Amino acid sequence: MLAISAAFAGPLLQLANAESGGVHFFGNSSKGKTTLLQMAASVWGRGGTPGFVRAWRATTNGLEGAAASATDTALILDELGQAVDGRELGGALYALANGTGKTRSKIDGAIREPRTWRVLFVSSGEVTTVAKMAEDRGRKTRAGQLVRMLDIPTARACGVFDDAGPDGDAAAFAKRCKLAAASAYGTAGPEFVRRLIADDVGGDDVRATVNAFVEKEVPPGADGQVDRAAHRLGLIAAAGEFATAFGLTGWREGEAREAAAWALRQWIDGRGGTEPAEVRQAVEHARLIIETHGDARFQPIDDPDAKPVINRLGWRKGAGAEREWWVLPESWKAELCAGLDPQSVARVLAERGMLRRQGGNVLQCTVNVGGGQRVRAYVLTAAILDGGGDAG
Repeated sequence: MLAISAAFAGPLLQLANAESGGVHFFGNSSKGKTTLLQMAASVWGRGGTPGFVRAWRATTNGLEGAAASATDTALILDELGQAVDGRELGGALYALANGTGKTRSKIDGAIREPRTWRVLFVSSGEVTTVAKMAEDRGRKTRAGQLVRMLDIPTARACGVFDDAGPDGDAAAFAKRCKLAAASAYGTAGPEFVRRLIADDVGGDDVRATVNAFVEKEVPPGADGQVDRAAHRLGLIAAAGEFATAFGLTGWREGEAREAAAWALRQWIDGRGGTEPAEVRQAVEHARLIIETHGDARFQPIDDPDAKPVINRLGWRKGAGAEREWWVLPESWKAELCAGLDPQSVARVLAERGMLRRQGGNVLQCTVNVGGGQRVRAYVLTAAILDGGGDAG
């Protein structure tokens, strides 16, 4: 239901004045992910191979052409894990969601008009977007990238299905779905557009449905990133509910909305809560540095006879709940906050009791490192390891 509703959502993007974006179904092999995509593709074209389903195995330039040709319908992309590498994926997601290709020159040097598009994309793969981008070691995954394509797990009762179908055989049911998608297709999408026009469905109607979804499903105090994800899933829910009202799905009223609400809860759980993704990244990265280098790259203050530490990040002091790691400002910026805003990381950790303040809002402390030398440093507390103060 979620995949098919997403395929219907393309024509609503302009009505709702919504940005392009997508959903990514991930899970183990041979559980029905490709079947989902073929069923979604059949809304607009042939669900088989070759057909309306495209492979991620393409360059970013190739994706521009695919996106432009799919404007106001759906861009169906299969097998993320076997396609673009992690470095390319981030740029591809920004490009797909922003709706504008690169500016290029013609042979005569004149500027070629860049391709543009407006599209809802549906993807699948065995790995998440986060895991795929992590293949490019040293590159941080940006929150903006993750909210452009929402990772949705496909683990249901029977593969990607809630039940095993009318005959109690999930594999046979999937084969029937694939056969149907490859033999009867391309009718529902155009009829959906005709009904939107005939019933005079306007932007206010779509936005009202989306806003009602967001108001009900977004937890109080959630970050704006959650709100953006909810708006996309709300648009998908609206598409499924309109298609049902037009008699195109055979579903009960409210089922498409329930599927989208389930997806939002799964996405929130997968990202670790409703806080900004940068908050989680700040805590996780600082914790990783301490767990990995807490002894090797921090000079012990309590042992004056200890050998000098090579490639020092700072100093360490105390034991147990009194442990502290003093990080020099430049090391803080270059290593503990690589790819993140140093001041924002410090504030996040201070709010959770993981960083000791000098007093008030001062995020650095003056510490005595021995020999009468006093330096400014960021002071991490033992809470960085035990998770003290983490918000859900």
